Amino acid sequence: YVLIECVADAVVVYPGAQRLPAAMDAAQFDALIQRIDAAGFVAFAVRPSGWFKDSLDTVRPRVLKALAERQAGTQRRIGRTTLPLTADEAIDDLLPRDGGAS
Repeated sequence: YVLIECVADAVVVYPGAQRLPAAMDAAQFDALIQRIDAAGFVAFAVRPSGWFKDSLDTVRPRVLKALAERQAGTQRRIGRTTLPLTADEAIDDLLPRDGGAS
């Protein structure tokens, strides 16, 4: 799976810990959607700084819309979930294993 950690004004995408602006450009967004599509599952891990009117509210609707468009007319489903995190909670236990194919 692909894990998207939502923080203030940005997301960190795992595996790889790639930091992207919440308002990422089209090429960055397309690459992210391709990673999620290949993995078959996306998890949003949200820090308090990333909730309301911040990276989660910016990125998640855009991702979910793109995934819905990819799934339209197919039997394939891409799983998704959202997990709240505290500001200082370790993310290590949530990190994807096996290069994101978990």
